Amino acid sequence: RHGTPRQVEFTFAKDTAEVIARYRFDRHPHAEVDGTIAVEGGTSNLRVKFRGPGVAHYILWGDDYTVHKPVGDLTFNGPMLSYDISGGLFGKDMQAKGTVDLSPKANDYTVNFKAGLFPYGVFGKPLPFGNVVTKVVCKKGFADFDLKAKLFDGAFSLTGRLDDNKQPQPYQGELRVDAISFNKFARVYSPEFDTEGDLTGHTEFTGKLNDWKSLK
Repeated sequence: RHGTPRQVEFTFAKDTAEVIARYRFDRHPHAEVDGTIAVEGGTSNLRVKFRGPGVAHYILWGDDYTVHKPVGDLTFNGPMLSYDISGGLFGKDMQAKGTVDLSPKANDYTVNFKAGLFPYGVFGKPLPFGNVVTKVVCKKGFADFDLKAKLFDGAFSLTGRLDDNKQPQPYQGELRVDAISFNKFARVYSPEFDTEGDLTGHTEFTGKLNDWKSLK
């Protein structure tokens, strides 16, 4: 009753506590825990709801992202986790919903992510992707992804598949841009140059994660 949700779960269900511990808060959030917490080896049926007055930190793809006034709803049903997290990210609204199979050696999950703004590094420079809508479905380590966003007054989309069963992970996909400002795009990398026009096109690609030399 007087401990944090992580402290309560850690006493009975270490794996569940480790999932909750990934959400780091600068100020104590208001949290509610309801359900059955099983001892090690048992089956938990648990719901954790939280609301933070400050910010929370979450590590994604090696980067530490700050979510302002986070609100979360985590449901543990045996090995399955369902989550719904929302808050402010880069000054815009953000929501992430999905499921994760927490069973040992399982690699199944879904992600539905929306963000008003999500700067992401491309060739060493952050590009201001806006109105981002992303869907990822991973089954047995094969992750299919579909991303749509606004970029430099135009549209950007990325679809493909990543194989997480091999190292480094091979991927394939297709990238499309529609009427993005070539002037704004070029000035990110060469601010001293002045250009005109827009850029429309698509490219199909294959490669291996974190190995740019393998990109084709």
